[in-house]
Amino acid sequence: MTTKYLVILAAAAAGWFVDPMLAFIILLSLGDAKIELAIEVNATDPQPNSGWAKNLKCWRADPNKWYAKLWRCLLGSHKPMTAYHAWRLPTLIFFFHLPFFFGTPWTLAGEFKALFWFVLYGTLEDYLWFFLHPSYGVKGFISEGRAGKIYWMPKFFGPFPVDYYLALIPLVILKCLAVNFA
Repeated sequence: MTTKYLVILAAAAAGWFVDPMLAFIILLSLGDAKIELAIEVNATDPQPNSGWAKNLKCWRADPNKWYAKLWRCLLGSHKPMTAYHAWRLPTLIFFFHLPFFFGTPWTLAGEFKALFWFVLYGTLEDYLWFFLHPSYGVKGFISEGRAGKIYWMPKFFGPFPVDYYLALIPLVILKCLAVNFA
């Protein structure tokens, strides 16, 4: 087991003491990042810019269509709409709402919590994809990102893409709403 995995598992163990759901999110993000790497990255010849379904043979929306414009508005103007992501996003949102289908009564606070965990998961999973990618790792992610070589995350501020900082806004809002509507 490499040091990278030990760091992630240690974070999950520490997360357990903060909130068991945090540990679950860390482990889910790890598993999903590995699945995405297996789908998107050629193991024998890993390329840096292989992300955002670039090498997948899947449908890509015409950027001038209304739904592609809506997609870019919701996810960032630099992320093209692909069939892979168009199906993945609602499936994941549905996954985070599973408790409501298995007996947990739906409440506004519960909805805000589900969306909070979804946004946290998405941001963490994305970071772990880079962390575990054979062509990036932490140092490569930062240097390539700052150089503008990650086409789906063209703007970096410090060590992270601007998208990660922007994710803090809905995270704080959703957490506050979940607490206030509880």
